[in-house]
Amino acid sequence: MGRDWRKRSRRVGGAVLRRARRGLTAPAPPAPPGPTPQQRQDARIEEALAAVGAVEASEAGLPATTSPVALLALDRVVRRPDLPARLAHLVPASLRGSWEGRAGVRALEAPVAADAVVLAKFDLGSRVKLRAGYAEVGLALAVQPRRADGTSGVTGAARSAEMVNRHVPGLAPTLHAVGTLDGGYDWLVEDWVEGEPLVSDRRLAAHLDPLLERLAELHRGHGVRHARPAEVWGESFLEQWGTVREEGLVSDAVGGAVARLVAADRLLRVSWTHGDLAASNVLLTDSGLVVIDWEHAAERPVMYDGARLHLFAADPARTVGRIRTLWAGGPTRSTYPPEQELALLHARLVCNAPRRLARLAGHPRREIYLRQLTRQTDLLAGLLELPPGPPPTA
Repeated sequence: MGRDWRKRSRRVGGAVLRRARRGLTAPAPPAPPGPTPQQRQDARIEEALAAVGAVEASEAGLPATTSPVALLALDRVVRRPDLPARLAHLVPASLRGSWEGRAGVRALEAPVAADAVVLAKFDLGSRVKLRAGYAEVGLALAVQPRRADGTSGVTGAARSAEMVNRHVPGLAPTLHAVGTLDGGYDWLVEDWVEGEPLVSDRRLAAHLDPLLERLAELHRGHGVRHARPAEVWGESFLEQWGTVREEGLVSDAVGGAVARLVAADRLLRVSWTHGDLAASNVLLTDSGLVVIDWEHAAERPVMYDGARLHLFAADPARTVGRIRTLWAGGPTRSTYPPEQELALLHARLVCNAPRRLARLAGHPRREIYLRQLTRQTDLLAGLLELPPGPPPTA
């Protein structure tokens, strides 16, 4: 009987081994097909329009409708076929003008009263961020998903609206309403600002001085305090900067120079900042400059905004000179020289690159971000009086 058991065992074992060997070479069963990029974008647009409709139904100051409205969709924009001209700058420059005959345009219907809905350009998650415009009533709507800590971009914008305009009247749009939606979205309604975005670096340069002066007024009104890098960022700065160096995003010379600046632990100026001071967020109106999209606003080193202006400057050297002059700070000046203070904030922004590049893997905007990152690392090297390194390719 023992011999019979061993024979059966060998037969079973051999069969298992043969099946295993076949499995090593047999093709894996095809994975179920996932959604196409177009299907993912359609789902995001559907989510965005549902959120807009829900806000319109709950906020009396906004137009609303229960009937389907004919709309056109292209890329991350949904708009009425006859989009009012006053809302033109809500739409990205590459998608403005007539869409007649344009490839990729889709017709759809939804019960929303907004004239245009635009999804955020780097919004890659399953939740949507958007802005919508209402030409007839002159209002804008922003909807943002709530973060794990219970805040959202709406939190920063709402906090800024009253405070900024108290110190520098007219610098930010007037806020009308703030609320929440089921599903973890926050929203706000504010004035639609009639004006032209300073979308080119040369237009921004032409209005740089009044912009810096108004931001300096904001700093004085809010108050300027001093903090050392270790107080502002803790140990995370050097840890994240170490990752930047390990991934080869900066030269060894720049990497070492920044590490020494951080280690010096001198004083930085800290006040209220916009947080995303790109040229497209600065509008020239009949009454002067207005800065929109305060969703990233917070108290942080003042050169955070300076670094953004420097990054998008037509003449970076002149921009540094104007920042040095108009943000001199008097008794509140930093104990870092202005160029070093600015270099530290560029470095801090570069620390976001490894995470952002990973999130943008496979996304068409990754190359755009790489070009921006190359410019930023070159500007950082220039501020430190060092030659630029090779362009980042991570």
